[in-house]
Amino acid sequence: MLFAEIAESYHRVVQTPLLTERQLNGLLDREGKAWSARLDGLIAELEQQKPFLARPGHLVVLDTSALMEGVFFTEFDWHALDPAVKEGPIRLILPSLVIEELDELKRRDARQKAQARKVLRTLRELHRPRPTEPAPLPDRPEVSAEVLLDGGWHQRQPNNDEEIIDQAVAVHELTGRSVLLATGDYAMLYRAAPRGVTAVLMRRPDEA
Repeated sequence: MLFAEIAESYHRVVQTPLLTERQLNGLLDREGKAWSARLDGLIAELEQQKPFLARPGHLVVLDTSALMEGVFFTEFDWHALDPAVKEGPIRLILPSLVIEELDELKRRDARQKAQARKVLRTLRELHRPRPTEPAPLPDRPEVSAEVLLDGGWHQRQPNNDEEIIDQAVAVHELTGRSVLLATGDYAMLYRAAPRGVTAVLMRRPDEA
């Protein structure tokens, strides 16, 4: 995205109509100042990522269906999700889109409304008073939940499932560590595979 914007800035300059030297210098000065501000913002954004990168634990990105269809996330034995995470701390990462989808589901049918409200209420209780920091799950100190907010440079995918997969890829690229995508949707197993993301199906409450 950064290189795309640099290319756009370059073409904006070279494709302008014939300018006087003064006008061209003014245009270059404005572009330079705008880029200086943007890069300062990017540096600040990267600095804010340091705590995220430093936290230990297996990385598990949750999609909305995992929270809506699976065993309730505070009650599930996350170490049983996959052999790759059977030991050690686990970080449950919820992309901000998941929070938005849960908020939308509060307006659906009675079952979805009740489940979405229960998840959101539990997340508020866990993260109060610091919603952007990881919070350990009750009675499961080795498992924490955190919300991954969109950065200022982030451009969302047009499809919500692709956006969540894209966020899982981004977490892998940021940390250099393996990432699991927990889902309650069979189709996500197939959508995630071409992107190199390992998706794992959540156990439902009525399954042994």
